[in-house]
Amino acid sequence: MNKFLKNTSWIVFGQIFQMILSFFIGLLSVRYLGPTNYGSITYISSYVSFFSSICLMGLDTVVINKLVYYQERDGEVIASAVLLRSIVSILCMFSLSLVVYCIDGGNKELVIIAIISSFELLFKSFITITFWYQYKLMSKKVVIADLLAFLLSSLYRLYLLMTSK
Repeated sequence: MNKFLKNTSWIVFGQIFQMILSFFIGLLSVRYLGPTNYGSITYISSYVSFFSSICLMGLDTVVINKLVYYQERDGEVIASAVLLRSIVSILCMFSLSLVVYCIDGGNKELVIIAIISSFELLFKSFITITFWYQYKLMSKKVVIADLLAFLLSSLYRLYLLMTSK
């Protein structure tokens, strides 16, 4: 039970840290980008969120279930899920860009924001790997790596905002 509690506390800590950091980065982004530019990013983010739910395909519970019942084939289960999600993510990236192009009359700026933002869909397909660590009760490694990546990307966003690039 102690190992389970430590594993869960690492996951909760990582989520809380990311929410707090996201809140402050969001405040600074709104302040520096202004309503028009921030509104464009938020508009495209809503599309990304919609397509993100398609990319997930409800595979989370299936993968975890397969990991529990087929422990000897855990690598195969994770690899298959990552491959499947990656293929669907690439299709969703193209679909997202096409939808934004068609709905917004070919607004070049919004299409570029959509293309850049859609890469989030592809990167999220690799989150499936964290299930293996959670299943082995080794979330500390994943949370630390995730926090470092999130912290570095947040610092880079701050740098871009402060230097107005």
